[in-house]
Amino acid sequence: MSVSSGVVYAGLCAYLVLDVIKGPEHAHPGEEIKARINTAREHLDRYDFIHVHTKVPDEAGHKKDPLLKKQAVELLDKGLADSLPALMDDRDVVVAVTADHSTP
Repeated sequence: MSVSSGVVYAGLCAYLVLDVIKGPEHAHPGEEIKARINTAREHLDRYDFIHVHTKVPDEAGHKKDPLLKKQAVELLDKGLADSLPALMDDRDVVVAVTADHSTP
């Protein structure tokens, strides 16, 4: 399953035969990732694999403003810090936080 937004991820998930839940969108990046992780947590009993994605760092990087990119990553870090502890206590859950590509 994927908690994401955008047609690219919907198409990729269709190709991989993964269900897609449209990720909640928020103006605040930390709240967005927190909401998406909470959505994923609600489905842990139904899926062995859940992909959670946000385009926030990409959008900031495309503006070619390194301070905006830094701020976006810091806000995402805050959202992760708020939402991941509940998952970390579950021995059956593996969490991997990674980027799909860099942004110059």
